[in-house]
Amino acid sequence: MLKIPFTEEPCGDLVGYHSFVQNDIRFIVIDSYDVAIMQRCPNTSSKRKRAEGILSVNNHNFAADESKLNSPEGLTGVEKRFVAFNGAVDHIQLTWLRQTLKEAKDMGQRAIILSHQPIHPKSASPVCLIWNYEDGLNILLDYRSTQSLHHFAATWLHGKWHPLLCDRGCFGIS
Repeated sequence: MLKIPFTEEPCGDLVGYHSFVQNDIRFIVIDSYDVAIMQRCPNTSSKRKRAEGILSVNNHNFAADESKLNSPEGLTGVEKRFVAFNGAVDHIQLTWLRQTLKEAKDMGQRAIILSHQPIHPKSASPVCLIWNYEDGLNILLDYRSTQSLHHFAATWLHGKWHPLLCDRGCFGIS
């Protein structure tokens, strides 16, 4: 078990991202439900309000019919990611991710990034992607010329740990 501590951010929402080092490997756990509908208070959560805004702009099903909150119907390609069972990684966590990868590089550590949702559009169905996968992927691509970024693993199968391991080749990293 990862025993991820939750951190209260300035907006009052709890997020669960964390890193730890084991045998010179930096394990980085990101919270892909940082900005999301799920597990956020509908009345007080600023992150839920942002999630609702993202969905209302990007998925016509969201506002049209409450029973279709999770429907990608009518969406194409990576647009299908804009469903209510997904989420995004907020800018505070993205800044932390960049700093954590830099620290791993500076200390000569390899990094393995763990997430519930995939961050690369070629690693899974578009309906499973983090809403702002481009932001996270751009950070990872900034480390393509280093040996520090080693793997990214995501699991979407509930009840089983089924990682989608993505080595440097998956990110176009040589």
